[in-house]
Amino acid sequence: MYKEVEIDDLNKLANFIIENEYNKIAIESPEFTDTKDLFFFCIELTLELIKILYNTSNINDLSIENIDRIKNILTTACIDFNIDITELKENRSFLKEFDFPNISSENNELKNYYLNIYNNNKKYSINFDIIKF
Repeated sequence: MYKEVEIDDLNKLANFIIENEYNKIAIESPEFTDTKDLFFFCIELTLELIKILYNTSNINDLSIENIDRIKNILTTACIDFNIDITELKENRSFLKEFDFPNISSENNELKNYYLNIYNNNKKYSINFDIIKF
């Protein structure tokens, strides 16, 4: 049996997902007009979860275990969170870079949108996908 809950605040939604970590949750919104909107929603939700659980917004502060917990919680909401961490040869100042597919492209799926974060000697490449059950 499914229960519908209307939540219009990102912090409340993140807390609801954490509290229901072992139940599948489907998230719908009329504000998702395209894949880019959905991508930015996934980023904002992920950052909100990190702030609530670990009191930080700096990805360098997270351990692999912390990242795995975020990944598991997002799975509850049918969001597949992927992060690839690459060591760089030189230190880079903090930089965020978005990599979007061409909108007219056939590859306009969520999994083809990336957020690359460069911080110190690491590159964090983040993307999402929707888990279909």
